[in-house]
Amino acid sequence: MGFRIQQRTVEELKKAMQYFLPHYVTFDIDLDKKEEWEVDLLFGLWKYKFEWSNIKYDQPDLDILDT
Repeated sequence: MGFRIQQRTVEELKKAMQYFLPHYVTFDIDLDKKEEWEVDLLFGLWKYKFEWSNIKYDQPDLDILDT
């Protein structure tokens, strides 16, 4: 079974992905606005806690169209 795909169809799919994916990555997947890590050093003798808040993300520039 084989499929025949025209170049025009591939180009339209790329255009749709170029429009949809940056929006999805930036807004729809609900990326964290706050992050915190706890690091143990020297077998738990020292503990450090790192916190980031008010994290903002830029809209990604995806090279889907091969321009």
